[in-house]
Amino acid sequence: MEQHNIIWFRYDLRLDDNPAFIAATKSSNPLIAVTLFPKKTTIIQGLPSISDARANAIYQAIESLHQRLTTLGIGLLVIQNIADIEAKVNPSSIETVFYNDYPGTEEHKQFLAMKAVFDQSTFQESLSYSLIHPDQLGFSIEETPDVFTSFRKQVEKTVVVSAPQECPNVLQDGVRYSLPSIKSLGFEEVLVLIPSGEEHAIDRLQYYCIESAKVRTYKETRNGMFDWDDSSKLSMHLSLGTLSPRRVYATLKEAEAIHGANESTYWLWFELLWRDFFYFTHLKEQQFFFQPWDFPVQLTSKQQVLFLAILQGQTGYPLVDANMKELVKTGWMSNRGRQNVASFFVHYCKLPWSLGATMFETYLLDYNVSSNVGNWRYVAGVGNDPRDHRIFNVMKQGTQYDASTEYIVRWLPQLSALPIHQRYLVNKLSSSQRSTIGYPDPIVGLPWQ
Repeated sequence: MEQHNIIWFRYDLRLDDNPAFIAATKSSNPLIAVTLFPKKTTIIQGLPSISDARANAIYQAIESLHQRLTTLGIGLLVIQNIADIEAKVNPSSIETVFYNDYPGTEEHKQFLAMKAVFDQSTFQESLSYSLIHPDQLGFSIEETPDVFTSFRKQVEKTVVVSAPQECPNVLQDGVRYSLPSIKSLGFEEVLVLIPSGEEHAIDRLQYYCIESAKVRTYKETRNGMFDWDDSSKLSMHLSLGTLSPRRVYATLKEAEAIHGANESTYWLWFELLWRDFFYFTHLKEQQFFFQPWDFPVQLTSKQQVLFLAILQGQTGYPLVDANMKELVKTGWMSNRGRQNVASFFVHYCKLPWSLGATMFETYLLDYNVSSNVGNWRYVAGVGNDPRDHRIFNVMKQGTQYDASTEYIVRWLPQLSALPIHQRYLVNKLSSSQRSTIGYPDPIVGLPWQ
C-alpha cells in the first residue's frame, strides 16, 4: 500500500510562510490536504453558531487554497466531521499528519478526534499563528506578563522577528477532490465584504503598505468607521490564516524603508503585538483563559429583550445600533465600534460578557478566539488584567469619531430627519419625537446615573 502524508489546514489557509506545509513538502510521501468546514447550529435565542457571511469568507479562502493546491497536484479534502475522512482516506496509508497547532477547546477536540482516526500515524506540530515564535520571546509561555504594557516592553527589548518563508516548489500527481458547494455545507451564498483568498490578502497588504502608503496614517485614522482605508482590513486575513503575520511585518519594514517610518507604522506593529499578547495569554492560561465564563443556560425575560434589541440594532443608542446593523449585515465592525458595543453590552445592559463574545464569534469575519475573548475580558474588567470603569460614553464617542454623522446615517437613515447636532443625542428627545422619525426609545439608562 502506497504511503501518504496529510497536511491539515486549520487557521492557516495559505501556502506562503506556512511552517506545516513547508515541513510536509520535505517528505518523499505524496500529500493529501484536509480542512474542516464549520457546521451551522443554533446557540441561544436563535443565534446561529456562524453567520452566512462569515461562512462564505471561510469558504472563499478554502476555494482559493483549493485552486492553489490543484496547480501543485495536491488534492484538498473538505469535510465537516472528522469521522467522514475515513470514507476518503485509508488511515493505515497515512504515515504522518502535519499541522499547525492552535489553542482552544474545540480545536483540542478536533485534534483528539484526528488522533483517534489516525492512531497509527505520527503527528508533526508546527506553529504559524503568532508573529513571534514562542522560542523567540526571551521568556517561557508560563512567564507571559499579565499586562500588555509589560509584555510589549519585554518583547521590544530583545525580539527579532523571523523572516517569512516562501512557498516551496513542489509538484505531484496526487488524488483530486472536488470542492463542495457552500449550500451543500449548509449555508446560503452571500457577498463577502472583504475578499478572503490568499491572493486578495497579499494584494491588500501591498496596497495598504506599499502602493498607497496608507499605513503612514494608520494611527490617525484607525478609529474611523466610514472610509474603507481608515484601517488596514488585514485582521480577517490574519484570523483565517490567508496572510502570515510575519509577511505583514516584513512588508511593513519594506514600507518603512521606502516611505519612512513614523508613529503610524509603529502602531501597526503595536497592534500585531496585542494580537500576540492575547495568543500567548491563551496558551499560558489554557481553560482558565475563559474564566469566569458566565454564558447563561437560558436568558431571563429581561435579558432576552435587551439581547434581541442589541442584535436588531434597536437599542435607542445610535452608535451601538449602527455598528450592530453593520456587523449583522456585513460581518465587519470597526475597532471603535467594537469597544463601544462591548462596553454597552456589559456595563449598560449588564449582560454576560461571554454572551457578547459568542455574538461576535457568530458574525465577525475576523473572529479568532484568543483576541475575541481577550478583548471582551478586558472591557468587562475580568481575567488577568481586571480593572473597573472601562465604560465608554456611547453618545460622546459617536460625536467624537463620527462628527459628520455620515456613518450612523448610512445605517440609520431615519436619523437624517434630525439636525446633525441631535443625531447622537436622540436619547434626549421625547418619546413622541423619536416615534415621529421611527427610532426606538433607549432600552436602558446611562450606567453612571
